[in-house]
Amino acid sequence: MLRSYQWPGNIRQLLNALEFAKAFCSDGTIDVADLPDYVSQKIGSTPPDQQRGSRTSSEGDDDTAELERLLGEHGWNVSEVARALNVARTTIHRRMNKAGLVPPNRR
Repeated sequence: MLRSYQWPGNIRQLLNALEFAKAFCSDGTIDVADLPDYVSQKIGSTPPDQQRGSRTSSEGDDDTAELERLLGEHGWNVSEVARALNVARTTIHRRMNKAGLVPPNRR
């Protein structure tokens, strides 16, 4: 599936997709279900941001939305989210900083 996708964002988009899949895979093995929707829904399709032409990073938006959803489900407890994703807390903090996510109690 990865080879079949057109990757209009080139290597940066591929790396983002792999980071996303790595964060959401459950057993250390990346499956099709772990890939971002724009890769797994339709082989060779154009990502939503390029279809609409108004957004510049839909895969980043998808990652941010998913991270924000998980944080909300876990009461913004970074340790719980890190355990749920099987990653280090520093990884969650780094992704939060990159996405501009701030806990509600610090806004």
